[in-house]
Amino acid sequence: MFIADINHEPYLSIERVTKLVNQINELHPYIILMGDDYVHRAPKYIKPVFDEFLNLKSKLGNHDHWENAELIRKMLVRNGINICGKKSYYFKIGNDSIKIGGVRDFWEDVQVIDSTTSYLKKSDFLHFAITQS
Repeated sequence: MFIADINHEPYLSIERVTKLVNQINELHPYIILMGDDYVHRAPKYIKPVFDEFLNLKSKLGNHDHWENAELIRKMLVRNGINICGKKSYYFKIGNDSIKIGGVRDFWEDVQVIDSTTSYLKKSDFLHFAITQS
C-alpha cells in the first residue's frame, strides 16, 4: 500500500489521521510505503502525527523539510521506520524479492537513485522507487 501527503495541519485534524491509520490497519497490508509530506503549517504537528504511525517505510518531502526535517527523521527512527531517502531495501516474499528505494525530494534535496537501481537482479520480483514532490 502506498500513501502520501498526509499533511497534518489545522485543516486535517489528528482525529482524521487516526481514522486513516485505523483504515490502513484494517486492510492488513503486507507493507506500507509512505511518500512524504507528513505535516504542513507548523512543527507542532510533527509529534502527534508520528505518534499515529507504526511499521511504515518512508522518505521526507518538501513540506517535511520546511517544517523541521531533523525532528521528522528522529520521529521516523523512533517509530522503527526505514527512511528510503538515499537508501534501498530488499524485502523477501517467499522466493521472490522486492527492492524499494527512495529518490530524495526534488525541491529540498539532491535526487539520488543509484542505491535503488544498482545491483538489481533479473530474479528480483519488482523494483520501484518512491518519489513525490
